[in-house]
Amino acid sequence: MKKLYSIGLLLGIAGLVLAGCAQNNPVAPAGMSALGSSMKAQSVGAPGSEKVASGQVTITKGMFYHQEPLVINGENGQVVFEAVHLGHWDIYVELFNAQGVLIYAGAAEAVVKPNKTTEVMVAVTDDLGSITPQPTPPGQGNPPENNTGTLIVNVDIPVPPIPEGLIFWNRLGNPDEVQNSEVGVPGVIVGTPNYDQVQHDGGAGYFPTSYTYIIYNNLFGSDEYSGFAIEFWTKWREAGNEDYSFLMAHENENSVGNKVFFINANQTAGAAPQLGLQLLWNYTPESSIIYLWYPHEYLVDGLIEHIAYVVDLSAASGQKVKLYVDGQDIGAPAYYNEVNPLPTYAFPQYVEIGERVSHTWVLRNYIDNIKIWNYPKTDFSDRFTE
Repeated sequence: MKKLYSIGLLLGIAGLVLAGCAQNNPVAPAGMSALGSSMKAQSVGAPGSEKVASGQVTITKGMFYHQEPLVINGENGQVVFEAVHLGHWDIYVELFNAQGVLIYAGAAEAVVKPNKTTEVMVAVTDDLGSITPQPTPPGQGNPPENNTGTLIVNVDIPVPPIPEGLIFWNRLGNPDEVQNSEVGVPGVIVGTPNYDQVQHDGGAGYFPTSYTYIIYNNLFGSDEYSGFAIEFWTKWREAGNEDYSFLMAHENENSVGNKVFFINANQTAGAAPQLGLQLLWNYTPESSIIYLWYPHEYLVDGLIEHIAYVVDLSAASGQKVKLYVDGQDIGAPAYYNEVNPLPTYAFPQYVEIGERVSHTWVLRNYIDNIKIWNYPKTDFSDRFTE
């Protein structure tokens, strides 16, 4: 089923110009007045699954065209074109993802009048086969004429819906992304993280010294979870006799406290590398804990992997935590310790990438595109789409 979205194009008296599909017909499209009435369209369907990162609009008139990139600010995009030749223009809109792949397109027509404003709405769709762009004409600019108008293009950017059950999502590609989560609370950067290409446009990490970490305060609130999943991409660095702290949640700002959630990896001298998880409800008065680790032979410098821990507290004893690597359940852990697990878990307030309490477990690898779900998700076929 194709999905349609609204794009608003305001043709006005002061602007810049884009170009795309040519006709040489100076007749206003049906429903538009020559002096500037507007057609309003409603968005049809639900937004697609990919985020729009850039766009451009092309307008053509006979042998002439103009083309400009959209300036995107959240859900809005705009281009202003000045000194546009009067008459009929065909409009072609293209929206791209972060990799420069076309994900939405739309086409429309408009008539530019001298010192008048015309507004038109263009429906964009992710059914790209339904939109056929015209070849770009050879002549950039305007045919010679003293009287011109202005075209302002406003675009409603399609926004992907939040998938059901997703309670936290941070792309981690740069400081701006760290501090502006796609879903959930913003991150606070302490120290100077490094950034490197991982699976998507970048990942944060490689904190080879203490006192560098990213913290998300009160990420989970006071909610209790009977199951959840935490997934992320990682790029290993300095594999060897090292300790790695992926993510840690603890009670107190400067100490661990009695409740801890900890995802880590380590490779001690003479031992196999391992990936571990600790889920601790309390130390006292009666300990409740799940602790496990998996051997992981592929802890190799430069290797990129997708890692997901899935917790289902309603599952049978010994089956409450599973590890998925590159979308596959890797089976039983090498070590599993379960003592009085409770049916739900409320996360501690301080959630960190890296670890600031003991300053012994640091983040020597990179983490990219971390997501947390409020149910034990097991299908990670969507891991390649940021």
